[in-house]
Amino acid sequence: MVLVHSWNLLRGIFLFRLLKGWL
Repeated sequence: MVLVHSWNLLRGIFLFRLLKGWL
């Protein structure tokens, strides 16, 4: 499903930015 893949991608980017900002 494209929608689920897109959501996972956005969530991954969000978590990556959060970790980058936290560190």
